[in-house]
Amino acid sequence: MPAQHLEDLLFPVTTLRLTRCFPDWRSKAFHNLNELRLCAFHDNAPLHESQLLVILASSPQLRVLELQIELSLLDIAVPPVALHSLETLITHARSFLELGRLLRLLDTGSSPIFMTVYSPFNWYEQPDENIVHFFSRSNVTRLCAEEFNNFYKPFELFNLSPTVKKFAITPPTNDFWEFYGDYRLPIQVCLDTLYLLHDSSNIDIGNLQRALEWSGIRRLVTWGSFQETTRDTKPIKSKRLLRDELSSFGPILGMLPTCMLCPKDTFLL
Repeated sequence: MPAQHLEDLLFPVTTLRLTRCFPDWRSKAFHNLNELRLCAFHDNAPLHESQLLVILASSPQLRVLELQIELSLLDIAVPPVALHSLETLITHARSFLELGRLLRLLDTGSSPIFMTVYSPFNWYEQPDENIVHFFSRSNVTRLCAEEFNNFYKPFELFNLSPTVKKFAITPPTNDFWEFYGDYRLPIQVCLDTLYLLHDSSNIDIGNLQRALEWSGIRRLVTWGSFQETTRDTKPIKSKRLLRDELSSFGPILGMLPTCMLCPKDTFLL
């Protein structure tokens, strides 16, 4: 297909979801979008910061942004792009450093945002000042953290934002009780609901309880089967025992089966 023909076809499109195959980053297809999702790692040349800035500036009414693509980002001061209509932001950064460099490019204004952060590969890093500044100036009201290696890191993220009211988390992928010791992360925000999303992976609720102080959380809602649940490596063999264990945390408890819509999906409604 001739390049100009493709340009003509894509120009009126306002929802663009691309995986692996992308037009030239200078394409008019990236103008005047309401939704942009770019999903591919390792298959394409990286999207450079200057190109990303042009793409974002060309769609000031963007409502949904998902980036799962190799980014070539710098560490220099640049004015952030105003995306004051943004409602959903999904990031797949490979480190907190990369996440911070991405977030520093976004001025999301005062509109409420649902944000999902997939775990950076380098989970030893601390959230840097770019991440801190983003959460302090944005209005993230619903936050989801997926595929982290322990409970501490995602809890550190929601502690950065006083506007977060609902927080969802999937069980850590590689969690060890020795990691937690006697330290519990203080909750610096008043969280209305913590959602624990669990479908297949093992979860040790002893690690969850040890990870933070629970007094700042009003409700704990679980969703999933919880068939492989333990406390300090000892199996919890019934739903009643699991309910008793979770009730001891302090917050009001709700337990949802997998036949119900995942709470994370309701964030988007």
